[in-house]
Amino acid sequence: MIRQEFLRFIVGGLLNTAVTFALFEALLWTGVPHLIAYTVAYLTGIVFSYWLSAHFVFRKAKTWSSAAVFPMVYVAQYFIGAGLMWLLVDHEGISPTWALIVVLAINVPLSFLLARLVFRRFGT
Repeated sequence: MIRQEFLRFIVGGLLNTAVTFALFEALLWTGVPHLIAYTVAYLTGIVFSYWLSAHFVFRKAKTWSSAAVFPMVYVAQYFIGAGLMWLLVDHEGISPTWALIVVLAINVPLSFLLARLVFRRFGT
């Protein structure tokens, strides 16, 4: 079961990543600073990820408790991601696009484990 969920999570995650990556790049293109672009894309990704997780990945009904707890998973990941973006872009001189790829590589497995915990504990 966990293998099937993880495969669905990867498919949903790829879709979510494509949407948020495109949003991030579009915001950069319009002149939005990289940390603001990251924040907007990240928040959009949380909403989309909750919907995908409930309907497609874990196949659980959306509940008030899962909706309340789910974003907390991403709060910690946001600070990890924003810290890495700051370090990689502002201190290491890596482009924001490449820095985002590094951030995603770290946050994807972590988000699966935490989202699974949320829907197992708070989903119906």
